[in-house]
Amino acid sequence: MEIDWLTYGVDVDSAAFWDKYYTAAKHTSENEKEMEESDNEAERIRAYCATFRRFYEDLIGKENADKLLEQVQDNRRSMDSVYESLLRYIYQQKMDSRNRMVSILLKYAPKKQEEHHDTSAV
Repeated sequence: MEIDWLTYGVDVDSAAFWDKYYTAAKHTSENEKEMEESDNEAERIRAYCATFRRFYEDLIGKENADKLLEQVQDNRRSMDSVYESLLRYIYQQKMDSRNRMVSILLKYAPKKQEEHHDTSAV
């Protein structure tokens, strides 16, 4: 599943994004018990999906999360696919950010001068 995460404000260079991400992850961690409490597999899957729906509400806002997930049924594999898309996007943004910085350094950083040794006096 490919999602244009930039439209949802996913920006790894933004402190505000990471604040939201860590808050969402904390709430997800707090809700993990909920996912495993029932003996009924259907209830566990629904709890798993509900936890991820809350994660996206924390991360991108309720309206955006509803829009993003409106076609996603309560299916563990489908929710994992959405999360995988997010992680791929975060990874790609991090790589792009690093590459941008390397490019800037190569272009503008002062070059190290090679030392010249006078060997004529030997």
